[in-house]
Amino acid sequence: MKKFSKKFSILTMVTLIAIAMLISIPSVFAEGGAVEKNIGKITLKWHHYDTGKGYYNPADEGKEVSFWYIFGFKGKDNNGTMQSGLFAQRMYNGKIGETKVDEIDLSSVKDQKGDTYTDCEFEGIYLPLYRGGNTANTKYGALLDEKAKEITIQFEQNMETHTRMSVAENSIILEKDKNNMPVRFDVGSKKTNGTSEYPYKNIKTGYEIYRIINFSEGEIDLSLDNPRNGYSFNGAISRGELGMFNPYNTNKNEYKLHANFTGENKADLDERYSLAITGNDTKGWNLELSSKIKEGNKTEESNVTDFETIYEDDPTMPIGKTKVKQEGVKGKTVKKTAYYYVIKENGEEKVLESKAHVAEIIKPVNKIVLRGTKTSKTDKEAKTITFDANGGKWEDNTSIKTVEANKGEEIKILDAPSREGYVFDYWKGSEYYPGDTYKVEDNHTFTAVWKKDSKNPDNNTGENLNKPGEQNQSQNKNTTDNKAPNTGDNQSIYIYFSLILVTALSVLAMRGFATKE
Repeated sequence: MKKFSKKFSILTMVTLIAIAMLISIPSVFAEGGAVEKNIGKITLKWHHYDTGKGYYNPADEGKEVSFWYIFGFKGKDNNGTMQSGLFAQRMYNGKIGETKVDEIDLSSVKDQKGDTYTDCEFEGIYLPLYRGGNTANTKYGALLDEKAKEITIQFEQNMETHTRMSVAENSIILEKDKNNMPVRFDVGSKKTNGTSEYPYKNIKTGYEIYRIINFSEGEIDLSLDNPRNGYSFNGAISRGELGMFNPYNTNKNEYKLHANFTGENKADLDERYSLAITGNDTKGWNLELSSKIKEGNKTEESNVTDFETIYEDDPTMPIGKTKVKQEGVKGKTVKKTAYYYVIKENGEEKVLESKAHVAEIIKPVNKIVLRGTKTSKTDKEAKTITFDANGGKWEDNTSIKTVEANKGEEIKILDAPSREGYVFDYWKGSEYYPGDTYKVEDNHTFTAVWKKDSKNPDNNTGENLNKPGEQNQSQNKNTTDNKAPNTGDNQSIYIYFSLILVTALSVLAMRGFATKE
């Protein structure tokens, strides 16, 4: 039993030693084969040293911003060959005024194409200008402090170049000028030291900073041009050459955006249009194009034809008086040609473009003159002739009409009125018909005589067609045809008188007999 315990104790001890050795082996290999990380730091800051201020608008302090930056590096490829001029992209997310440090593992870096390089070192940093929604950058540049394993950049706010282009209301733009209106944008500056410069030049290249764009309604960022051009807005902003704010001065550099037509057709464009730019270097700009062009119409008349004069009688106006009822208008052919023009300095029109003419034929309008037919009561010889429609009416809904004339004058008998269910026969007051001539001797009345319309037998109501007490001449003729036939009423009268006569004779007879007796 004692021998077994001793052997067990020795076995346990050996086992524990073996386990300890096994545990220690990985750490030994690890220490011998560990790959040390090569951490590079990119410090992105806003403040200039410890001043608490920087090259940005103090009013934007604490504002959250996001944009891409690109760092350059060199490193070994898969074959162990050192390659330079490589680039990788990272997103900056931070607040204006706060310093941020991005750590980059330079032991292994993927470039923009996705290829991996080792044993890398920084070669620079670039802050691109671009549009992209919430992560756009069109005005921030960077001041660079570069080392092999550490890069420090300081952001710097430049002038805002965002520009909105529009056309003024009611402006006329010739078709040939559309898409052919090049505009040159450049900059004027006023520094905090009081100096001014126009046009403003790139400090590094000495070129004027400008960009030429064909005018088109919409929005554009002038800073998004080719950075390789020595005159570009992009290159100047990337290097902070349009910076506005200074940590050592409360005043800011001021920039003014200018816009003018350029190109071979500059003189024509200046004659026809004008450019007006408003805004400022912190909020952006508005460029409005207005037109000097006006629209005119040239009118030519030909084939002029005269109008006729027509006379109409007016019984309400005295004889000898006239009045124009409608003025006459001559007929003609009118050719209208629309054209566009500008006013020259001497006040004359300069025609730029004409449209196709439009011809219009205008027919003549006759002149209408009213002449009076009403006779005036100039003396005691004036008489009144009355026409009584006798139950009928004229078209003006009147039933009595009068005509005044002097004694001895001749008038024309008026047209017949109308009466439903009847036909006009003649004017009684001797027998006259419409259009007859009547010589006035004294006041006189003509009365319409009517006949029942044989085409409408249902209208035969048996009423008297003439006025009470009057008889139609045709009814006064003594012919057997006009005698009324005997009726039942006449026979009753004859019987009545016969009975009286018989009674009387009977009485006389009885008295005779009585006397004899």
